[in-house]
Amino acid sequence: MQEGHDAVDDKQRDDPLTFAEGCKEHALRPASLDTVKELLAHKLVQRVMEIDAEKDVADIYVLALAHDLQREGMEVGVLTQERTDSNKKISVNTACGILGIVCLRMEAFLDQENIWPWSKAAR
Repeated sequence: MQEGHDAVDDKQRDDPLTFAEGCKEHALRPASLDTVKELLAHKLVQRVMEIDAEKDVADIYVLALAHDLQREGMEVGVLTQERTDSNKKISVNTACGILGIVCLRMEAFLDQENIWPWSKAAR
């Protein structure tokens, strides 16, 4: 299976991926494997990963990085649209709540930062 730009044919562009790749040098920060292990040992937080999922493993790394940054005293927030919990998997939102990490929907973040007036548009 192809990923990133390799999955896009010549007629399409993946602008978000191009932007992210351009920021790698300044923005890329790996999650601590020790923190990932710690979170996977947590009775509830480990359920952010679906047991059957082969490729959906990013959530635990996002949580580990946010958790580490918060421990370092940084103000941290996670942006996600995911809100639904199931018997197999808890949402990133729920996991953030368990860990005491601020979790916002994209619209709320954009409104908070005065980028896009979600609250006015919703009225």
